[in-house]
Amino acid sequence: MLLDLENLKSVFSKLLNLKRKSKDTIDEMYPLLRVEILRIQFSGNLVDIIFKDGGLAFIEQIGKLRKHLTLTFGFILPSVNSIDNSNLKDNEFCILIREKEVFRSKVYLGKKAIHIDEWESFIQNKNQELNLKNKSMENFIKELEKNENKLETENTYSESSLIKDENNQVYWIDLDFDCSLNSFTATEFIILKLKETVFEHIDELFLREDLCNLLDYVDVKNIYRNSEVFDFENLFYIVKNLLKKQVSIKDLEYILDRFEDFTRENISQSMQQLKKTMGLRDLFCFFVDLPRLKQFTFDKELLDEFIEKLCKNELKEIKS
Repeated sequence: MLLDLENLKSVFSKLLNLKRKSKDTIDEMYPLLRVEILRIQFSGNLVDIIFKDGGLAFIEQIGKLRKHLTLTFGFILPSVNSIDNSNLKDNEFCILIREKEVFRSKVYLGKKAIHIDEWESFIQNKNQELNLKNKSMENFIKELEKNENKLETENTYSESSLIKDENNQVYWIDLDFDCSLNSFTATEFIILKLKETVFEHIDELFLREDLCNLLDYVDVKNIYRNSEVFDFENLFYIVKNLLKKQVSIKDLEYILDRFEDFTRENISQSMQQLKKTMGLRDLFCFFVDLPRLKQFTFDKELLDEFIEKLCKNELKEIKS
């Protein structure tokens, strides 16, 4: 939908007001500009992925990914739009976040992707089975003759039909090749790369509004709103970086509890340092002057320490 002149003036007026308020409000500008959040573009020969059976298979895979991210990580993935792009080369697809291309790769219809290490290990083991069995030489020769054609076929296949993708560390092999290795169809590979891209670019996808919505479901009166040393930006930084590490933020109350404990521990350590450097009279005045506790701030290094300890479950629970 195109904006008429009056609506356009209104949008720019709101954007200017946001700019005056803060430099950190770009995530509030996106909805006003109506920027499409997440899109996948396909080359012409890959359009079958979208429109096969009315596109239900691909849409179903997207739906499963969104459900998985919500139930596992507490993160609601925005809607994913799919469209063809005539500028892409054959077999190419790309992922755009807020109109910016962030990932591009190739998939091959009628083939499946297998990790390079797994495939090469499989071929090595296959050759060992054919050539290094603990049998007499006579039996070995008979088996070698029996499998000679099969071995030649496999070697020819590996040279002519394999497609090696160094960037993604996979081989693309024919779908009907029978092996017990973990593999991904073209559609599954796209979904996998979409998931990886989402976590890599969580800064552009998880906004302050999303955190506000999460906080609405958590009782944070005593933990967050009345805290002397904690603010919204600290929590926003923590939550985003936990998602980048693919750590669930579903239990936001637990994260807040642990941060409160972490805060107390660091304040306690700071007090111990003050005892060593301040006189008794100054120290007494410091404790009496409780508002000065607000001067205790968390820099990025300290927040990163908290995130790392939370991921490794190394935080102490301090009883009130």
